[in-house]
Amino acid sequence: MTWRRVGLALSLAAVATVSSACGVPDHGPPVTITKVPYDLTRPEPKKTGAPTASATARPYVYLVRDEALVPVPSSVTEVGDRAAAVTSVLSQLTEGPSEQDRTAGLSTALGPDTPVHLARLEGSVARIDIATGDQVPPASRVPLAVAQVVLTVTSVPGVDSVLVTRDGAPVELPLPGGALTSGPVTGRDYISLVEARSPGTATTAPLT
Repeated sequence: MTWRRVGLALSLAAVATVSSACGVPDHGPPVTITKVPYDLTRPEPKKTGAPTASATARPYVYLVRDEALVPVPSSVTEVGDRAAAVTSVLSQLTEGPSEQDRTAGLSTALGPDTPVHLARLEGSVARIDIATGDQVPPASRVPLAVAQVVLTVTSVPGVDSVLVTRDGAPVELPLPGGALTSGPVTGRDYISLVEARSPGTATTAPLT
């Protein structure tokens, strides 16, 4: 019984008490009511609504413009399988910007043909194995490259953090402030690198 129904039942009891006090004829001893009016004892049906935004949000691929990150809608329109969605957005990210993206001034801090793949999902943590290959980004652009991977992966609904590994072993990642960490990182750790004027930045960049 919900609080609304409890209140209604109490109101009915109060009306009965006031009526008795106002001189309404007493027709006998109190009678136990076996049938509660207005279906007060019937459980309310559970409310169902549309899927939440986090379950239907479209993942993004993060590219670089003027040393800042810009979210670009990915080709993934439905996230029924998180692992498949992460694999897809990583594939788009490693392919680099399209011709249209380059025309818009977008580039990538990831080296050409940089191997980046999903090792496995552990709950809401994605273990991403990454190798630098022969083309190592300049030290000043390594945080951008890492941020591209982290923000792209955590834009997939249900993925909250990323643990980057090399050959299965966690690696130290640079944070925007210069600190290093070998633990899982979130989009919040790199939100300062997202372009301020990017449409939808507040909702596309994860804040977990």
